[in-house]
Amino acid sequence: LDYSTFGASNQRALLVTNPPYGRRLGSEQEVKTLYGALSERLRQAEGWRVALITPEPEWIELPPTSALKFRNGGLRVSLLQGSCG
Repeated sequence: LDYSTFGASNQRALLVTNPPYGRRLGSEQEVKTLYGALSERLRQAEGWRVALITPEPEWIELPPTSALKFRNGGLRVSLLQGSCG
């Protein structure tokens, strides 16, 4: 599912995602653009819940209700969980 095409609906949903980070992205600007766009889409998804893996929790503009830290492919990351909208 391309995050830029999913839309908010009257139905509840759970979005689980591991967006690109680290070597999978080129520049810091690309990271900010991607995570900014994803944050905007999540704000529009009223009633949805999200679980997201990221190495930098501040990249996503979503107040998490919980965060679990672990390693993914040798990188330290956090699994953030929260509500959208």
